[in-house]
Amino acid sequence: MNSSPKTSIGLLTSAGYCVGSLLILISAFDFLSTIWPFAPGDVSWRYGAAGFLAGYTLTPLLGGFLLASVAALAGHQGVLRLIGLLHLLAAILVLAVIGAFGLDALQIQRQTQPDARDFTNANSARAVIKLVLTLVAVAWVGIAGLRQARRLRGATTSRPSELVVGGQPG
Repeated sequence: MNSSPKTSIGLLTSAGYCVGSLLILISAFDFLSTIWPFAPGDVSWRYGAAGFLAGYTLTPLLGGFLLASVAALAGHQGVLRLIGLLHLLAAILVLAVIGAFGLDALQIQRQTQPDARDFTNANSARAVIKLVLTLVAVAWVGIAGLRQARRLRGATTSRPSELVVGGQPG
């Protein structure tokens, strides 16, 4: 049985899309169920939700990277472009979360007892560091995905199409 690398990756493409999507969706479900019930008007809830988000970002980031990698290996230019754009949108949202979290952290710090401020400041710093690293990684995957989609588009438009006769290029 002779299979080309392109055929082999094709067998794993749908499985890769499934696993990548599940990494994102299950993490999102876990995060949302952790911060339920929603109370965006409460500074303590927003501060806690952003802190929890900082701990939930790695798994969906891995899922997004897996989706982008599968799309790139399979040559799915449109999917790769969509994944790149969604990652850049996510980067913008993470940037907004960082800004809002910073303001909320200042309010929480003022409300915190003096003997607990060091602990609160350390937790805030840890969350900001995680969110900033997430921002960099998400933006990187987004930019890389869009660049790779552009390369795939260039590769498909510059190559002459092959005639397939009897299942083999002719």
